[in-house]
Amino acid sequence: MSHCKTKLAVLVLCAVCCWTVAQAQLTPSADSYTNSGSNTTNYGSNALLDVVSGSQTTYIQFNLASIPTGYTGTNISKATLKLYVNAVTTAGNFNVEYVTSAWSEGTITAKTAPTVGSTIASAVPLTTSSLNLYILVDITPAVQAWLNGSTANDGIALVGTGSTNASFDSKENTTMSHPPELDIVFVNSGPQGPAGPQGATGATGATGSQGPQGVAGPTGPQGPTGAKGAGFNFRNAFSLSATYAVNDVVTYNGSTYVAIVANGPNTQTPDQNPTDWSVMALEGATGPQGATGATGPMGLTGATGATGPQGPVGLTGATGATGGQGPQGLTGPQGPQGSTGAQGVAGTNGTGFNFRNAFNLASTYAVNDVATYNGSTYVAIVVNGPNTLTPDQNPTDWSVMALQGGESVRRGEIHRMRGRLGNLSPHQEDVVESLSRGIIENVLQAPVAMLLNSAVGNQSGFIVETVRRIFDLRG
Repeated sequence: MSHCKTKLAVLVLCAVCCWTVAQAQLTPSADSYTNSGSNTTNYGSNALLDVVSGSQTTYIQFNLASIPTGYTGTNISKATLKLYVNAVTTAGNFNVEYVTSAWSEGTITAKTAPTVGSTIASAVPLTTSSLNLYILVDITPAVQAWLNGSTANDGIALVGTGSTNASFDSKENTTMSHPPELDIVFVNSGPQGPAGPQGATGATGATGSQGPQGVAGPTGPQGPTGAKGAGFNFRNAFSLSATYAVNDVVTYNGSTYVAIVANGPNTQTPDQNPTDWSVMALEGATGPQGATGATGPMGLTGATGATGPQGPVGLTGATGATGGQGPQGLTGPQGPQGSTGAQGVAGTNGTGFNFRNAFNLASTYAVNDVATYNGSTYVAIVVNGPNTLTPDQNPTDWSVMALQGGESVRRGEIHRMRGRLGNLSPHQEDVVESLSRGIIENVLQAPVAMLLNSAVGNQSGFIVETVRRIFDLRG
């Protein structure tokens, strides 16, 4: 009876052992990341593996030599990539992709990075709730392909998408000891049949060589939460003269870095020193200019300042308008009446001038129409136009009323008075120009126009010629 019980216990134990699922747990043989912002820097010894969309990619490779010889993809039930999330600066997604060329942890840089092939797992989510936890990614097809030999085992790449910015622990992170893992579950071959009857004990054979190491057992339950780690110590802008401890955070050229080892003073700047510093957040692009804020309230009126020194005496202002006519004087005594003279012949009524502004080739002009041309003034002596010669080329149709010489007189007088006027500001120059032009117009051109307008018969030509000679208006 005792012998039967022993046989039954052996059978039960064999059945339990045969139904136990075999697993393997592998750590990386190589892990690193690259940074296009520092494309010749190697981060193989860094404690973190950064994944930043568009600039930083992580590379991981597992050595499958510990899997029993002869195992192929059909022996793999499931393969899971296990990553510990150290930081999530910006939540997002990442892809797990095949690496299709060889690389080395100690030499890989953004400039020498291996090629990347098809996607193994896409849009793996990363959120702030993932911080300080493991995330699991199914990469069974990749491990099966590596074991089958259909794809070379050059590892995997973690490629950020969207605006993802996160970090995972690397195998070099001895502080946390949370390296990436590849957990493999092997296919169960079914329960073992019942044991046959025990045969006779044979002679003891020679001791055989030690068999291959068995696969690792299943992962044990997660241990209790460790003590709270040290927090970050924000030290503002990086200074070459300062000393920094682990987890000190500084800013430099718009980016944020965290010290991964004690360093300083007089070390390299964080962007040139990946051995001592890790990127926490790269400088972002400049955002659009914000809307103009509302105008603030007007401030109080300041105290009245001291009276400044009196400025120089300004130029003499323009002549004021003529004052009103004074009261009529007393009537003088009446003189003796003179003898009545003979009555003269009644004269013809004179014709006034019609001012037509600047001369226009397309216009028609009547006798006594007045037009200006190139600074001079002309009066039509016969009907003319359109499309005739300009007044300065057509003495048959036009007579000069006032040549541009008045301008020459004005400029000559200003030049002669320069010594007395001294250095003038632009504003004072404008005042002199305005005053002198007004004087020429009122003293020369206006009286001439008035005389011509009141002339009778052929007196207009005589008046014009007389005024030109008096004022030297021949140009």
